[in-house]
Amino acid sequence: ILVTTQTTDRQIKPLHTNLLMAILLAAGLIVYSNSFHSGMVFDDHPFIISDPAVHMTAFSWNSVKTAAIKGLPAHRYLPNISFALNYYFGQLNTFGYHLVNLVIHLMSGVCLFFFLRLTLRLYHKHSDEGNPDLIAFFAALLWIVQPVGTQAVTYICQRMASMVALFYILSLLLYVKGRLTMHQNPGKFLVSGLYFSGCAIIALCALATKENAGTLPITILLYEWFFFQDLRLRWSRTQILWSLFFILIFSGAVIWYMGENPIIQLLDSYRGRNFTMLERILTEFRIVVYYISLFLWAPPGRLNLDHDYPLSVSLASPPTTFISLMAIVSLLAFAAYTAKKDRLISFCILWFFITQATESTIIGIELIFEHRTYIPFMLTSLLVVLLAFRLIQNRPVAYGLMIAIAMLFSIWTYQRNQTWRNPVTFWSDALTKSANKTRAAKNLAFVYQQKGKWAEAICYYKKALDMDKSAATSDFATYANLGAALIKQNRFFDAAYYYSKSIKLKNATADVLQPMAFALARTGELEAAKNYYHLALSIYPENGSAKKELAALTEFLNQYTDPDAQIHQLRLEYPDNPALMLKQGDFFDRHGQPDQAIDEYQTALALTDNSDEMLRRAILSQLAKTYVFSRRFEDALTTYRRLINMTPDNAMLYYNTAAVFALKGDILKAKASLKKAADKGLNVAEKIKTDPNFERLK
Repeated sequence: ILVTTQTTDRQIKPLHTNLLMAILLAAGLIVYSNSFHSGMVFDDHPFIISDPAVHMTAFSWNSVKTAAIKGLPAHRYLPNISFALNYYFGQLNTFGYHLVNLVIHLMSGVCLFFFLRLTLRLYHKHSDEGNPDLIAFFAALLWIVQPVGTQAVTYICQRMASMVALFYILSLLLYVKGRLTMHQNPGKFLVSGLYFSGCAIIALCALATKENAGTLPITILLYEWFFFQDLRLRWSRTQILWSLFFILIFSGAVIWYMGENPIIQLLDSYRGRNFTMLERILTEFRIVVYYISLFLWAPPGRLNLDHDYPLSVSLASPPTTFISLMAIVSLLAFAAYTAKKDRLISFCILWFFITQATESTIIGIELIFEHRTYIPFMLTSLLVVLLAFRLIQNRPVAYGLMIAIAMLFSIWTYQRNQTWRNPVTFWSDALTKSANKTRAAKNLAFVYQQKGKWAEAICYYKKALDMDKSAATSDFATYANLGAALIKQNRFFDAAYYYSKSIKLKNATADVLQPMAFALARTGELEAAKNYYHLALSIYPENGSAKKELAALTEFLNQYTDPDAQIHQLRLEYPDNPALMLKQGDFFDRHGQPDQAIDEYQTALALTDNSDEMLRRAILSQLAKTYVFSRRFEDALTTYRRLINMTPDNAMLYYNTAAVFALKGDILKAKASLKKAADKGLNVAEKIKTDPNFERLK
């Protein structure tokens, strides 16, 4: 053993220890007192609300096994079981979930206190640093009220992060207790054996909770080397065997989580990511430094569930990448240099990087989440307290500073929890801080959709699609959700358009095909609607509502066999449906009645607004063509200008405008419009070869 662990006068009496525990628990309860009714957000939906595996309705072994094995995400057995138990006792009432999360957080804080106190008593080199028990207390207090921790406590599904932290620190505490017992009672292995057994069992619980528990064997080895082996390089055979055992456990954890081919799994983790492994590693240098800054300064304005963190593409781009790398290297070099002289400081620094390693190095997961600091900040808190006590020799002043910092952290934590309470304010906050991040916009839209606020949902779904142009080839879910919101507002034409986008992206499910059919029927596309109903029923034959809607449509088609008669009848049944007015206008156009067609189109336009984007474009396009055929060229040009204002990058609109000018005989303006069409990417020369409107231009 490095130093003796006999009790000194500087240790606090048991009664005072109980008081310190009461203060820790009370502080945690107060700062999280406004979180008990916060709603479920983000991953709470797939992992709790939409996961039938954790919807336990009967307490049985099979239900527990189902939650553990089939719950999402895989391998996180104990959190999934805890979610199932929460569901069993309270369904989706969030109070129980938040209560369990807070209890786990407070238990972790208490275990942290005892672990730090034991470590400080084991190695308390600087006798003038103050009472070891008070140092442990302040470190645990700062960690409990640290505002960055809200993402691991208030965010329900991140119970995975807080639960693994509890097992992590408890397992380490039991290990240290076992080693001290071996020293104090040599030759008596029963008590120490019980401690080691507890350490092993709790370590297994950590591994069954979250992947970052895989660093626990490394942390235990480092602790052993620092505090029990005095950093000696020559170990006994027994010590080497124990080290190999811990390394084997670490290797087993890697294989357990990543399979027999970890390299293939590692490469697969980058599929679908917008960054490479090198870009991730480079970016993480800056993120790790950002995490450190969050411990020191984390007002609610700096906290965000969904950070929009720019990538590093090289050490020089951005320049802070190299600066951050140098800062990390300097910290690690300082830890190595001071290991002999200042072992506790060194261990705190190494703890941060080891416990951060799983989620901040090469695995292709999301770049940044604040809950990843939950375990690393445990000893970061101790480091801050130690440095403060060394810099401030006046103990009352040092204690006052710690209390002031704890109070500031508490205020920030309470304020941050205020943001978590309301999903609308929460996602609005995230979108404000990550204005270019589509995920925040989509989640805000989804929250509005759940509340039945369709206009707001439509607005933010469209905002998300506008923010990410790549969504046009991938984001089938947003297209489908947008279609569903549009149907609720009886905007069937636009709904059908966005459902078709979703279907083209291979999202041809019954839940999409049926509303697509319904929307098409309300726009007068009856045969297409019938086909989509049949497709929906071929996927899900027991869909009662689809059967009922198809039966009604079939009866209507049997009664009105002529397409024009069908539109006429639908116009009578739904007189205020602008999509049907578009169909009726087309009927008038085809029958040589342009004035009646124009009246239908204009009436339809009056019933739409900017939310009916696709319908308005379709109506204006038909109206412009009708004006051209009626030789009302100025009206046609005005209409095309309206369309260009809506879609300024549409080359065909400039081409059509040129055609109108050509028909008017205004060759110069026709040429100018053709140039604009060419600038937008249209092959004008090929296009005009077969266009009779441009005979005079040829």
